[in-house]
Amino acid sequence: MEFDEELVDIVDENNEVIGKAKRGEAHKKGLIHRALSVLVLNSNGQILLQQRSANRSIHALSWDLSTSEHVLADETYEDAGKRSLKEELGVNAEVKRANKPNLQKRKYELKNQTVYENEIVCMLITKHSGPFKLDPNEVNKVKFYSVDQIEKMIKDKIKFTPWFLDEWENVKKVIRN
Repeated sequence: MEFDEELVDIVDENNEVIGKAKRGEAHKKGLIHRALSVLVLNSNGQILLQQRSANRSIHALSWDLSTSEHVLADETYEDAGKRSLKEELGVNAEVKRANKPNLQKRKYELKNQTVYENEIVCMLITKHSGPFKLDPNEVNKVKFYSVDQIEKMIKDKIKFTPWFLDEWENVKKVIRN
């Protein structure tokens, strides 16, 4: 199924479901919907980062959190997180909430169209050291990094997704706890 055709729950600012829409419609109209990130940590406390595939329509070859995903209609954050790990990294793992879902708003242009990402995002966490079986349509490569290494990458202007940079301070708080 084309990503824009996926059905998502439309929610209000309190994260209560008020309807359903196709993902593409939600982005086009700025409807609030749910999304998540999963942080994969190894036994040394390093964070798995993924470099997005060259095939991605936005932020191709940018570094990103371990996985990021839209929550489909009638799906929980945890179920979507497990699905994301399976689809993108080829692993089965349990996930738990690392923070309270919060509203994030972004706007960008894609193919002469304005895209509104108004999402209530929850960060999930799991421990897994691999091996990983990457979906080449989604992920170019993955690698574990320490917080200090990631800080240096940011300082050196390595290409990251905007949502990674938006979440970085929250990621550090989660890892410290």
